[in-house]
Amino acid sequence: MNTENEESTTSTLNSTVNILGNIKVLTFDIKVWSGRKKLRPEDLKLKEGSELPPESLARLGSKLVMDPDKLAVFTALRQSAAREALFVGTRFLGGFAIPAEKVAALMGKIDALKVEFEAKKEEFLAGYSEAVQSWIKANPGWESVISNAQAEPDHVRKSLCFSTQVFNVTPVDEHQEGLLTEVTGLAGQLRHEIQVMAKDTWKSSYQGQQEVTRRALRPIEAMIRKIEGLVFLEPELNDLVEGFKETLVCIPPKGAIKGRLLADLCGILAVLGDIPEAKPHAVLTDGEEETVAGSLFQQEPEVAAEAEFAVDVEQETFVPAYSQKPSEAARPSEWF
Repeated sequence: MNTENEESTTSTLNSTVNILGNIKVLTFDIKVWSGRKKLRPEDLKLKEGSELPPESLARLGSKLVMDPDKLAVFTALRQSAAREALFVGTRFLGGFAIPAEKVAALMGKIDALKVEFEAKKEEFLAGYSEAVQSWIKANPGWESVISNAQAEPDHVRKSLCFSTQVFNVTPVDEHQEGLLTEVTGLAGQLRHEIQVMAKDTWKSSYQGQQEVTRRALRPIEAMIRKIEGLVFLEPELNDLVEGFKETLVCIPPKGAIKGRLLADLCGILAVLGDIPEAKPHAVLTDGEEETVAGSLFQQEPEVAAEAEFAVDVEQETFVPAYSQKPSEAARPSEWF
């Protein structure tokens, strides 16, 4: 029995080392000043005799000391960085597991976003005082509340930050259990992300449509590229990916996509997203039902796509959400 356990552990460790050898981990430290400060009792215009509940019962929220539209560009750039990482990788250890061969191309895009972030930061700081005055004028009667809560420009500069880290992960002898669990869950995390993407694509571009444009192909192509890049997580997926690619090759370069070709795309989405309502649409023009080889993903309770970021009152710190990881990865034979 001990021998069997040792062999299983060794096999798991070897698989983990193989997967870690194929990925780099990318993490972001992208901070965006929220333009908020804690709301204080003296900021409120209370009627005489009014009393606030004690902090043990309730706490005041926050106040905007800056027009949030002025900061929206930084949040958008942060979200763009996360999207670029998710196009090729999957969430892992608070960051993203990226196929090693795709790191260079990805970092080219991330570095471009960083350059844009820094340029917008300098532009924002140059107009900071003017923006403060504009916000004060836009909120008459609250001038002192806004003025007294303003942050110094140096504080704002430090609160606008865009940095990245790319590194390898190696198991440490005798302390491998947690890492093994995380790596084992990578395949399940990938399935979850693809399922969410497929369902969003179905609802936004395919549901109820008799024909679609080539623009509707883009998210499907992105999902297939993502699975293909991470296929070492589950090598058995390679045949499925190749089948999808053969289907896409048949799509003409121009014109509307309808009939059998549209049915083929609906079939792909039905597999990728485990979308029951997509399967009836996967019908050939001659009336035969398109064969959908089961669901790529295990049926799980419906979960909303997670919020990508957690927000702090003083500053918004990038926190990739990956808490909705499936508790246990399905065996490859259960995917088809």
